[in-house]
Amino acid sequence: MNKTYKPGEKAEQSGTYELVNSNGSRTGMTVKVSADDHFPPSDKKGQKYALKK
Repeated sequence: MNKTYKPGEKAEQSGTYELVNSNGSRTGMTVKVSADDHFPPSDKKGQKYALKK
């Protein structure tokens, strides 16, 4: 799996990121984030964002 980012962290690069659960499974939710922008909040504790391939 790619590097993951917590909600509120800054993105290192622009792209489409997918929200994943704490166990690494996909949630189906994606967001477009520009470099140096902060990731949006998530609905559940432990979720993180991973750059979608």
